[in-house]
Amino acid sequence: PGARASVTKTVEANRLVIEVTDFGPGFDVSHTRPEALGLAGLRERVESLGGEFGLKSSPQGTIVTMAIPVEEHATA
Repeated sequence: PGARASVTKTVEANRLVIEVTDFGPGFDVSHTRPEALGLAGLRERVESLGGEFGLKSSPQGTIVTMAIPVEEHATA
């Protein structure tokens, strides 16, 4: 069975923030090649949009955070 996971979305200071959290066993980020997990492409896409990508992992789970700038457009 897979680890439990949650996804949250918020808008903070003109940034869309998406956080994906799982409650699995985690892994040592410093000893794992990000491309081995498919995270390198995700990081590249987020950063190409001017966003920020974060990755934290511990024995209590893993958190991937993506913050992407958004512009508010007035509708007529």
